[in-house]
Amino acid sequence: MIVRAVVGAVLQAAVVLSGTAPANALSVPLADWMGALPGIENTPLAELPLPGTHDSATADLSAASEWSAAGRADFGDAALAFLPKSAAAAWSRAQPTSVGRQLEDGIRYLDLRLSTEPDGHVYLEHGLRGRPVRQVLDEVGAFAHSHPREVVVLGLNRFTAFTDASYGELESAVTATVGDRLVPSSVSPRATLRQLWDLGRNVVLVDQSGRLANLGALDASAVYAPWPNTADAAVMLDAARKDLLGHDHSRFFGWGAILTPSASAIVGGAFRGVTSLADFTVRDAHPPAAAWLSGLAPGRNLNIVTTDWYTDPVCGTSFTRLVLSRVDGTDPRTAPCDVRSTGSGTRWDGGDWSVHTWVDLTWDALPAATGYQVSLRPAPGGGCQVGTTETTSAAVAHLDRQNVAWAEYLCVGSQYDVTVRAMVAGGWQPWSAARRIRL
Repeated sequence: MIVRAVVGAVLQAAVVLSGTAPANALSVPLADWMGALPGIENTPLAELPLPGTHDSATADLSAASEWSAAGRADFGDAALAFLPKSAAAAWSRAQPTSVGRQLEDGIRYLDLRLSTEPDGHVYLEHGLRGRPVRQVLDEVGAFAHSHPREVVVLGLNRFTAFTDASYGELESAVTATVGDRLVPSSVSPRATLRQLWDLGRNVVLVDQSGRLANLGALDASAVYAPWPNTADAAVMLDAARKDLLGHDHSRFFGWGAILTPSASAIVGGAFRGVTSLADFTVRDAHPPAAAWLSGLAPGRNLNIVTTDWYTDPVCGTSFTRLVLSRVDGTDPRTAPCDVRSTGSGTRWDGGDWSVHTWVDLTWDALPAATGYQVSLRPAPGGGCQVGTTETTSAAVAHLDRQNVAWAEYLCVGSQYDVTVRAMVAGGWQPWSAARRIRL
């Protein structure tokens, strides 16, 4: 311990002398953030914010993919005969990149859903059949071996149509790819990064089936991850607030910035330009989830945070950096996280003898912002096809437009994609993610 303290003091002195600031959530290289962020090596893994992905191995799903055994079990062959593969792929593809790319981008929790297919082999799935399990685990193993200080929590789930032979194939694939990196089950979720580094192990296997205990896998009880199963962002966040206070820190706590599209949400979404899980997530889930997440005080409650389409910019930064900012309290936002309508309508203006349409908007303020610009752009198929912008000094805007053909008019009943950008230090920052509203 004394040697370690001396080494730490020497490194801190070197930083001071060199004038180099220590890494933080804004600057840390994402592929190696666990080894590079200062002050986290003695934090229990169950209390460390870990960016994760939901249905992680779905980037390859397409209209050419076969139905998975899980998809057939869920919907039945008769229903699938009427469901176009293109639509199924649009709503099944939850991530845009490979598992290996996700790990390089700082993701440290992977959700892998498994299915035994008619050829007798194990694949990843999400309604449609993905890649063979060995190929996906090869990517995890390559990363774990080349980044030994980065700890990956690997969640194995679903296990559709599994047989003893399926479990044997899975066990062989795990052993061949990450077997020498697996953390033993005697090490609890309260182990620290330092303890895992000293062990020389950096893959925590959580097996929902309970069949891989001989490899050191933790079972389902090691993770508390309630699922609100809702397409309503308000319900999602209400459940998150309650769950965040209720977990016991002896096991992993998983929260998903995820909305689950119901059949009515999918059908209704088509009328507002939402035709894929990517659209649904980016427009309906990410803005409110990111606004809530950015407002959390750094602390020990937040743990695994998963989402769909993790590459979508949130708050002008990446999902990974937003989660990591809850480690050290840095503010990674360069754009408002969410913009909301607080009212809209029409009025008669006696001054110009015409009808005006108005909308009130608000968003979360950025501390260093001296002004904002809000943009309303007509959504495809959303009605009126005229957009407008407004500049304001505060994090609110009242847009009032005359309904005449030569003006930037607004239309009640039409849909608009609303974005906001901030003026900071004399320059305009990136636009926020678009939020679709109906006037």
